[in-house]
Amino acid sequence: MTDCADSDCQARACNDGSLCTTGETCTGTTCGGGTATVCNTPSTTCFAAVGTCAAATGQCTYAALPNTTACSDGDACTTSDLCDGNGACAGTGVVCGAPPGACFAAGVCQAGTGTCSFAVMTGSSCSDTNNCTLADACAADGGCVPGAPVTCTPAACMVFTPNDCEVNGTCRFTPASNTTACDGGTCNGTGTCITSPFDAGVDAGVDAGVDAGVDAGVTCGGPGQACCAANACTGGGCCASGTCVASGQANPASATSVCFGGSLVACGTNGAPCCANNGCGGSANACCVHSICVTDGMTCGSASLGVCSRRGCLNDSCGDNGQTCCGGDPNNNSGAADFCTIAGRSCAASNSQCTTCGGAGQPCCDGNVCTGGGCCNRATSTCTAAAAACPSSLGTCTNGGCSGGTCGRLGQPPCASGVACTGPYAVAPSDGGVCTACGGLGQTCCPAVSGGWCGAPFACGNANVCQRCGGAGEMCCPGATCGSTRVCSAANVCN
Repeated sequence: MTDCADSDCQARACNDGSLCTTGETCTGTTCGGGTATVCNTPSTTCFAAVGTCAAATGQCTYAALPNTTACSDGDACTTSDLCDGNGACAGTGVVCGAPPGACFAAGVCQAGTGTCSFAVMTGSSCSDTNNCTLADACAADGGCVPGAPVTCTPAACMVFTPNDCEVNGTCRFTPASNTTACDGGTCNGTGTCITSPFDAGVDAGVDAGVDAGVDAGVTCGGPGQACCAANACTGGGCCASGTCVASGQANPASATSVCFGGSLVACGTNGAPCCANNGCGGSANACCVHSICVTDGMTCGSASLGVCSRRGCLNDSCGDNGQTCCGGDPNNNSGAADFCTIAGRSCAASNSQCTTCGGAGQPCCDGNVCTGGGCCNRATSTCTAAAAACPSSLGTCTNGGCSGGTCGRLGQPPCASGVACTGPYAVAPSDGGVCTACGGLGQTCCPAVSGGWCGAPFACGNANVCQRCGGAGEMCCPGATCGSTRVCSAANVCN
């Protein structure tokens, strides 16, 4: 270093001892002048624009800006860049959000543009939102291609709604309504097919010799009369120990059998004919539906009659003692009589309720029958006890007929004053106006509170005559019921 104290050093280069200046010269005895280092190139925008040069090193230092100072880190994939107080600039990374579909990978931000891109996962599994297709796969355009469809075949009384499967692709079935017909019965609304025992009973009767017997007038073959030749009885009746019993009536020789369509059959069990007075084997939870026993929980022959509960149909709301009578014909075609579902009850004309029948002063039972040899007063549908006085001065009720047993019985003239025929008989003008058997196959329907009454397994049809019911193409049995898997149509025909 030149010593500026010497006079010969004037204007010569010297060193003032600071690395922050260059080109110093001696001026007088002082070394000075030269060019100072300019500090204006901070490494980031998060340092002060003008720094300070350190004399000992000649290096510039810059003060860091506060962490509230906005900056730019040069990355388009960050936002809200701020200085960190130590000279660095940092921002918040762009969030790409959800992919545009299940077949796209997670988004990646492009630094040059700050926008997100989503790669297509071609061939990857996906879901086309239809759970009833399997092995759905992603296509090159990002769409989901459906896989093979699931085959769903519902069981009886279950329903499959198209495209309605579980998430894992298994079929989802729901119970059919309780009005849906199923194989041999009606669905119960919880997925079970309830086979109506009524169907089996009707079919058995339809196929069991209901045409047996000959029309032998009033001398034989009618209810209570001697059997005709070859043990024949008219109207589908049965010969029991030499005496004819009408179809649907009890076998006087056995409490456990009844006449049913020309044959004496066991009674009282589920699906079998009812025993005497609508009895079903003494069960406290059974319904007698048009002479067929139906146990608790089974359908009463048709959807319109519902389920037998305790002793009444429609879930114990009709047919039981004191309840409203069950409707005999929901289709209003055949005019079938309303009915009750327990032993010893009939539908009272006064209030259409099920009332104890057959005794003195009580309503006549089905078929205009009174117990103990009583007489049915057709004008009021009430019973007069045996040996008691018939109404309207018609004398004593004897053996089921008034005037001492001389009117109202089979083969006799009808009693006066509307009492008419006093048992299961009807006035037949073609037979000279006498009381003839009614309620059997081919016979006049017995008068009833509503409509006409026929013994099982027959129904009151055209021209007020009892005819077959329940078979294919035949009229529906009372209660719109049919045998086997057949269904009663609106035209009252079993199809």
